[in-house]
Amino acid sequence: MSTCKGYSTARKAVCPEDSDLDKDGYCPQHSASSASCSYTKKKAPPCECRPGFKGAGTATGTSLPHVQTTTTTRTTVIHNPQGDSGKSETIKCAGVKADGQPCLKPIKRDGRLFCSYTHDPAYSEFYVKPSRFSDSTLRSKQEERLWDGRDAYDPSKRLDHDRSHLDHVVEKQIFSAAFGGVLRDGKADRGDQDLLDHLRELAVDREDNLRFTFEETNWAKGAAVKEFLDDHFMSRPLRPGGLTGYMLSQAKLSREVTKEIKREMERTVKQTVRRLEDEGDSSELFAVAGKLQNLAVVMELS
Repeated sequence: MSTCKGYSTARKAVCPEDSDLDKDGYCPQHSASSASCSYTKKKAPPCECRPGFKGAGTATGTSLPHVQTTTTTRTTVIHNPQGDSGKSETIKCAGVKADGQPCLKPIKRDGRLFCSYTHDPAYSEFYVKPSRFSDSTLRSKQEERLWDGRDAYDPSKRLDHDRSHLDHVVEKQIFSAAFGGVLRDGKADRGDQDLLDHLRELAVDREDNLRFTFEETNWAKGAAVKEFLDDHFMSRPLRPGGLTGYMLSQAKLSREVTKEIKREMERTVKQTVRRLEDEGDSSELFAVAGKLQNLAVVMELS
């Protein structure tokens, strides 16, 4: 059932009203035909925002009591949490966490409505957590084969065993995003754990997708991938250079290490796409290969 595309200031979340919606998907309080929205302030009359509103609010004249935020799925009016002052630089994420509770994480007021694309209802319905691909015994199983005491991305450096991480060259986040794209296309079942396990064995946890590196390198690489995916799926301008630009923005990743990570990711993603196309025994895995290739192109890894 569809709900209103407006924003409920009382609940600090997307308006839950599901009846009497107009042709644009707004309830009477948030409709363009309403006299005013439901937001009121003690020292000012109700504001006069509308779906599609841009510019300073008319309730206070010179300040910015509200701002329009546009996503790929809705246009929503968010109100300044500091009322008339207009000084706030943040709003709260309007998304919902995995436990069903509102996120409310503070985010910059820079055109986003959600702190992450995974909280956008357009994607969250099809989001598969990277942990669905996890195997708690993976490190112990691969250590004998892969551990040589050297950093995979800078072999001149020795690793401290207790501070090393087993890194996925093509991050689990990327496989999660690719699989989510297949779900959005209606070509797979979100609850099909057997399919996820098969993808994990065939691609995610294969030995050629695993490397030992410093924990700081692994964290920084993962943060760069997350930032890229959020910008990409939230239709925000991407950094020059694709994923490389995001990795170079991480203080823990030198230019030399970033170059080696990119080289390894390019090689591994090509092998993975080819394997899923050739060895995958289902149309779902073939579709995942296509989504993975599309992401590689946008990341400039192909």
